[in-house]
This record gives sequence, C-alpha cells and structure tokens, in this order.
Amino acid sequence: MTAQAAQKTWCSFLFALAGIWQIAHANQPALVSDVDAQRAVIEESRSSQTQRLDVRTKDCEHKFAVTRCLGQVQSDRLEVEGKLNRQEMVLNDTQRLERGREQEKRNREKAAAHAEKMAIKDRDATANPNPPKRFAKPTAPARQSSPSATQEPVLSAQERSVN
Repeated sequence: MTAQAAQKTWCSFLFALAGIWQIAHANQPALVSDVDAQRAVIEESRSSQTQRLDVRTKDCEHKFAVTRCLGQVQSDRLEVEGKLNRQEMVLNDTQRLERGREQEKRNREKAAAHAEKMAIKDRDATANPNPPKRFAKPTAPARQSSPSATQEPVLSAQERSVN
C-alpha cells in the first residue's frame, strides 16, 4: 500500500468515526464551543488538504503525463471536498436539531404559562360570576331637538333671489 493510499484510508476512517460520533451523540445538546471547535477542525483540514493538493498539482506540471496526473489530483480534490462537506452537513443537521429542540421547549413553556393564566382567569370568573364592568361607556343624557330646529325654513321666490 502506498503512502497516499494509507493516508486516504486513515482520513476515511477518521471521517467515518466523526460521523458515527455525531450520530451517537445527536440526542445530547451540543455546546457552542464544541460546534465552533468542530468547524475549526473542518476548516483546518480543508486548508491543509487544499495546500497538499495544490502542491500535487504543481508537481503534475513537471511530469510527462500531465493530463492524467491533473485528473487524479482533481478526483482526489473532489473526494476530499465531498467528505468535508458531509461533515459540515452532519454538524449543521446537529445544530438544526438542537435549535428545534430548544424552540419546542420554549413553545411548551409558553403554552404552560398561557394555560396557567387561563386557569387563573377561569378560577376568578367562577369565584365572582358578576364582576364589575371595567370598560362600560358612560351614558350621556339624550339630546332632544325640536323639529323646527332641524328643518330649514321655506323661502319664497323673492326671498331666494335676494340670497
């Protein structure tokens, strides 16, 4: 087995182990520092793999079969990026699940507080069946208007021409 094959096998094993660990610990809340640390590890790995593949690309330019060598480097680059992207997806899924659990918890707490508030309101309503009306409008005395005040006087033709 060549050194590159051994390195690929070792990296594959580590990535698989990290994925299994994520799945096994999906029910446990992830700490923000753990997520940040995992993202930093992924970015560091991406950076080192990119540098390594860039060196291999430059080495390919000095070989006779440049196209085949560059094709192999590109294939390796896609494989590494795919693995790193899958790790990021697992991390994103874990974070999404955790945020969903936190939102559900907040919703349950809010519903419980609302139910408690409604129970107190119902209890108060049964204790005092005729509570005073707080928002009753004050009644104003009705105005009585005379019919002549609301009707306009009838003007003759001569009085209309003056106006």
